[in-house]
Amino acid sequence: MKIFLDTSALIAYYNVDDLYHAEASKTMERIRRGEIPLTRFYTT
Repeated sequence: MKIFLDTSALIAYYNVDDLYHAEASKTMERIRRGEIPLTRFYTT
């Protein structure tokens, strides 16, 4: 699976009142467990 994680996902993860907080938290946990491989892709 490939995902693109932008700042809106980080905002949702850290903001417990965000509409997408639960989904962002689940995705971040899957990344931590290694279920979703993490690579870096930087743009300017």
